[in-house]
Amino acid sequence: MRPICVKCKREMEPTQNEVLVKDKAVGRFGSTYRYGDKFQCPECGAEIIAGLGSPLMENDFYPAAREKAIEFTRG
Repeated sequence: MRPICVKCKREMEPTQNEVLVKDKAVGRFGSTYRYGDKFQCPECGAEIIAGLGSPLMENDFYPAAREKAIEFTRG
């Protein structure tokens, strides 16, 4: 199942698999990393990342990948 763009009412297309995403630390909870898939609307170009997997352990990805991770904050 693919996400749908609310603005254009079009099904979004997958553009990249296994995008590393960093969930920033909040309070006493440290940051976590997860892989997700990037989708783009073919009409307006809006992008989203969906399907985030389980949190990863530090040795589940290369340390250099952390520098390229997309960072987000909840809320």
